[in-house]
Amino acid sequence: GHFLNPTTEVIYELKKIHKPAKSCIVFHEGASGMKKNYPKNGREILDSYDIIGFRHKTMGKWFENAYGKFRRTFVCYSGTKPTYLETKCINKEFSDSAITKFLYVGQFTYNKCVKANIEALNKCYPNRDFILTCIGSGGTALDEINDYIKDEKLNKNISFTGQIDRDKIIEYYDKNQCFIMISKSEAFGLVYLEAMARGCICVGTKGQGIDGVIVDGENGFLQLCLSCRLVRYNYLQVVWISGYSHRQTVLR
Repeated sequence: GHFLNPTTEVIYELKKIHKPAKSCIVFHEGASGMKKNYPKNGREILDSYDIIGFRHKTMGKWFENAYGKFRRTFVCYSGTKPTYLETKCINKEFSDSAITKFLYVGQFTYNKCVKANIEALNKCYPNRDFILTCIGSGGTALDEINDYIKDEKLNKNISFTGQIDRDKIIEYYDKNQCFIMISKSEAFGLVYLEAMARGCICVGTKGQGIDGVIVDGENGFLQLCLSCRLVRYNYLQVVWISGYSHRQTVLR
């Protein structure tokens, strides 16, 4: 089974009836949900499973910290469509010129922290020589994001495409330089893999699903928390590796 509620308890009860059957559960969220839903018998339920899967390594550590070691565990990573690897990829060159083309793919909910990303870009590029393309639709934070863009007069810098077919997003990955999705409670963002497969520099969140696949400072950048100041620091790192000539101005 997949997901915490109600699958975890359903399979637990079925196992009582079909005792010889092997059982497996894959969690997509942290241990706090397990504690909340099953405060008295959480460990008993987990021990009934033959093997337990987690969407990323850090999630497995969360559960171990909460419940101790389990008999058998595994990591259930996401994969990307073959077209992202089979379609010829543009060879992107990062010279001394600035990285100016950024991309976000996802919903506009508060846990995605899109507004913090836009604020960071606005501070990192005082001359506003950047473009952020946002692919996706809907979300509880969308009005607040639009208000900030309007107040800061960033309409020419930020564009929204709406929902786009997954195969057609490839061309957006190819024509942008840096993919950004700094979010919390992220199981495993498939979009990171898509962006990396298409040659984008990726900025993600430390301690979330992509941590371990993206190694900070080696094949991308990770930030520890979700404050605008630290988001800005990650953009400065991206700017530095591109040899941005105005970095001293940005630092002030």
